Amino acid sequence: MLKRSGERRPVRGGTALAAISLVEILVVVVVLAALFILLLPTLLRSRQLTQQSACREHLRQLQTAFLVYALDHEDRLVPNDYIYDARYTAAPMSTGDSWCPGNARLDTNGSNIERGVLFPYLQSVAVYRCPSDLGTVSLPEGGSVPRSRSYNLSIWLNTRPEALSSYTRMSEIHDPVPSECYSFLDVHEDGIEDPTFGLFPHESKLGKSWLDLPAERHGQGANLAFVDGHVEHWRWKARKMFVRFVQPPRRNDGDFDDFRRLQTGIPSWTTVRERTGRAQMNTR
Repeated sequence: MLKRSGERRPVRGGTALAAISLVEILVVVVVLAALFILLLPTLLRSRQLTQQSACREHLRQLQTAFLVYALDHEDRLVPNDYIYDARYTAAPMSTGDSWCPGNARLDTNGSNIERGVLFPYLQSVAVYRCPSDLGTVSLPEGGSVPRSRSYNLSIWLNTRPEALSSYTRMSEIHDPVPSECYSFLDVHEDGIEDPTFGLFPHESKLGKSWLDLPAERHGQGANLAFVDGHVEHWRWKARKMFVRFVQPPRRNDGDFDDFRRLQTGIPSWTTVRERTGRAQMNTR
């Protein structure tokens, strides 16, 4: 058969087909990259929700152990007496029995967690740490390890330094009621130290500042366990930025509103004064 003049024959393995294949590959790569960029926020959000859910479960287990301890000890709350003075952090001011003694800034392993009074009721060191907590502890030989603890227990639950009349038994908790009285909560990784979370009623002298700062690692929020056993996620109006211990809440961006919201989860000034008065009468 005669061939038409000027007709081109395809060249197998030639540069024309190779060039087309390269363009196609580049198009596929660009499409995949675009899809990845579009899906990345969703993937990150999914990961954050998974970590937040795991953190809530850790707090739920801690609170369950807290309740079982009280049942085993005739209504008495787990001790919470390992305390640093927020103004002076060189050494603890109290080294009594504690649900979890130690300093989260210094502890390089879970040995202090295992020494805690609560550990026999929850024998998993990993549960004492939030999976979203990126805080680390430096090792003497160099390098660092993840923090072993991310949670603190409210000072109003069986803490016994002078001038602080906290609740010592489950049956005493009425202001706020157990479903509104928080126990364990996420603590800011830059400000965590001893195992207590200090916050005072706004009428008191110490009630004008954050003694400890809650975390914001869960979508600008923190997880809180409550005495009755349930766990909540609280989203903050303002970013939580640790500057120093005993830092006043900012009033221009919602930080003060968050501060007052947390104060609803501790005893009122009236209850504190009444309990302090009864304690003083009992010591006479």
